[in-house]
Amino acid sequence: MRSNYSLDDMRLFVKAAACQSLTQAAEITGIPLATLSRRIKNLETQLQCRLLNRSAHYFSLTKEGKTYFSLCQPLIHELEQAQVQTDHQKQRLTGKIRITAPVNMTQEWLKRCFYDFMKRYPEVQLELVLSNELENLVMKEFDVAFRAGELADSEWIAKKLWQTPFVLCASQMYLSQHDPILHPRQLSSHKLIAAGHTPSWLMTNGKSGERFNLPLEETALTVNDIHVARDAAAEGLGITWMPAYYFETDALTRAGLTRLLPDWAGEAKSIWMMYRDRTMLSARMKAFIEHVQYLEVPPAFRTSR
Repeated sequence: MRSNYSLDDMRLFVKAAACQSLTQAAEITGIPLATLSRRIKNLETQLQCRLLNRSAHYFSLTKEGKTYFSLCQPLIHELEQAQVQTDHQKQRLTGKIRITAPVNMTQEWLKRCFYDFMKRYPEVQLELVLSNELENLVMKEFDVAFRAGELADSEWIAKKLWQTPFVLCASQMYLSQHDPILHPRQLSSHKLIAAGHTPSWLMTNGKSGERFNLPLEETALTVNDIHVARDAAAEGLGITWMPAYYFETDALTRAGLTRLLPDWAGEAKSIWMMYRDRTMLSARMKAFIEHVQYLEVPPAFRTSR
């Protein structure tokens, strides 16, 4: 006996046998009678035995058909129950969403998105894995990922949320010890604090359109964490370059930090939300995606969403 027959053909046979009528089974399943008859005939061919005695006015199970029906009916019932439970689970706003996001982005503003979602849907659990590394989304079994900047090729769906520029930042203490800075070319004579190993700071004047590229040949400090770079600038150790959303926090004001050359900014960096499926989404995933997409836009992002 060949075993590559269709479970759906088996289901149709069980339905017809339970109804004791091909016509009634066709009406219940919504499948044309001719198609239903052909599908059961295909099953008989695969099993190499006749399951039904049928004609225009007669329907009965053969001996083999009765045996096959008794064996298959519990299996089909369990499969249908599994489908019902799966559908029910998908529609319930319960369960866990596993999320990965950059550390600094979450600490500064994305955490508020998570907190608000948890208040709105208290039966959904969030598992947050914060990392500045590009985690393997499939191997780590993530449901959602937040990314900043350019995205590598991926089969995941990526939705652009906002954009935020990079801007210059220094402490009042540092600026008070130096002559006024009127143009980015003057920065080459200052102590610079780089967050990450970027070769230069490329910036554009929003009013004049002038572009300037500042090579980072020497820096007072290079560190792979924006918080540390920010704190170093707050200590008066130099000028740093950071996302504009950092200027929404009271911490910058308390630290005496201020934006330098406000007409100049780097190219806006896109903020993305990524998830695997577009159609096969659970209710909790649909709710989370919608929650993120319709969040109030942070002030630092409003001009470039």
